Amino acid sequence: MVVKITGAVFIVLCGAFAGLYRSKILQKQAEYIEQYISFLTQAQAMISYSYANITEILENVNSVPLMNLMIKQCRGKMKNGDDFERAWSSAVFGSYQRGEITKADHEMICRFSEGFGSLGAEEESTKIKLCLSDAQRRYDKLNAELTEKRKLYGVVGTFCGVLAAVILI
Repeated sequence: MVVKITGAVFIVLCGAFAGLYRSKILQKQAEYIEQYISFLTQAQAMISYSYANITEILENVNSVPLMNLMIKQCRGKMKNGDDFERAWSSAVFGSYQRGEITKADHEMICRFSEGFGSLGAEEESTKIKLCLSDAQRRYDKLNAELTEKRKLYGVVGTFCGVLAAVILI
């Protein structure tokens, strides 16, 4: 009997942890978008105040640890001869494949590179403002979803665990 109860408790805990895991994924996506916003803000400042090109921006951006691998991949592809748009798209796709971002986030982040470098500083700054507003809307949506669903995922996971324990016992 003790073994059954212990097993049931473990099943319930597994369900609860599955719910918590799902909410952590959502939280990580929100953090990624938050760092993308930081990246865009830094890029806009570098363009506005020092007319930095994309290579300088990618080398000098900081405080975006979740994006570091993507930025490193982009720089590497540019050193191998790819243009910025192709290198950026490829690096963003790598983040998508690793599960760091969703398909919608992938498309939004890829828009940053479209035509970048062929525009003047003023046009690039305006383009970044548009990217920033898109990213901010996505971030606000993810935070609202996280607030709504954090408890829901925990409750549903626990409920599924209880249900599985009752069925098995």
